[in-house]
Amino acid sequence: MTTTRTRTRKATTTTTPVEDTIVEKDATAEELRKQIANADQAMSGLDLRIQDAELLMQTAHQSVEDILDTQNARRQHITSLQEEDGRLSIELDDMRVDIAITESAITTTGMKKRSDRRLEITTEIRQATTEDVKLRKAEAKELSEIEMANVTVETERNELLTQRAVFEGKRTAIYERLGLAIYCEGGEKLSELARAKRGASLDQQHFGEEEGRARQELKLALQPWYGLRQRAIAEFHLDQKAPDGLTRIILGLISLLDTLEADGPGTPMLLDGKPTSQQLSPISGDVLRNLAGPHVLNDLDRKNYFEQRRTQLKSLLEKHNSNRW
Repeated sequence: MTTTRTRTRKATTTTTPVEDTIVEKDATAEELRKQIANADQAMSGLDLRIQDAELLMQTAHQSVEDILDTQNARRQHITSLQEEDGRLSIELDDMRVDIAITESAITTTGMKKRSDRRLEITTEIRQATTEDVKLRKAEAKELSEIEMANVTVETERNELLTQRAVFEGKRTAIYERLGLAIYCEGGEKLSELARAKRGASLDQQHFGEEEGRARQELKLALQPWYGLRQRAIAEFHLDQKAPDGLTRIILGLISLLDTLEADGPGTPMLLDGKPTSQQLSPISGDVLRNLAGPHVLNDLDRKNYFEQRRTQLKSLLEKHNSNRW
């Protein structure tokens, strides 16, 4: 019983991945994202090579199993022949006793058939044993070659796993830095918007909306980093609700005060034939008479008026928003 097997083995070589990943001290979030992409690409290449190596190891293992199964099948064949020979020997002994007693011709014929079969079995056992010994020598050499090749492939696979672990560690470090960079850049953007909103006299609502969108974007961007996200929620008020009607009214009044302070002295006495203070109703004409026109409050009183009103409105705004976080 001869079994022919053809095996193809693919040699693997250990090389350093194409690009190493360097964590820059002051890298921006965008730069860190590119570094993470580079690390992912390198690990993806390593994963493919690790899979190839493991496939070769599985193929080698299957080859060994096939050889052992073939050897076992040959051994079982020889054993079954030996068992058959043993049964025939017992049957022949019984038949000899029967012939001695009955002198039956039928029994004599049965003995001859069994004796002929024993001779055939003896020949088959000798041939199968000879073939088994010959094949085991060749298979022993093949098993040794498979084992040596498998050791080489396993060593290369382990080196690839080590390289991948290094890249994964670097990627983890970069990922943590990415969260911190998003946190810092988001905080800076919110600070810039807050300064722009404070410095804007007529466009505070626009900057307020931009600030709200920036808060939501930062909150979403920090979702993978729970600790940083909670810290940002507390520090940058990321859960602050959008400005409501009262907030917009107060901000509008502050903006109006800024405009009156800047442009009030230059307004004419009459507007369309009527006093300007009345034309700018529903704001109280008594108040506007002191703020718009040639007979306004003197500089110090005027400055104090606007400062007091702004302070009052800002205080109202803070109290109003204190319960809206």
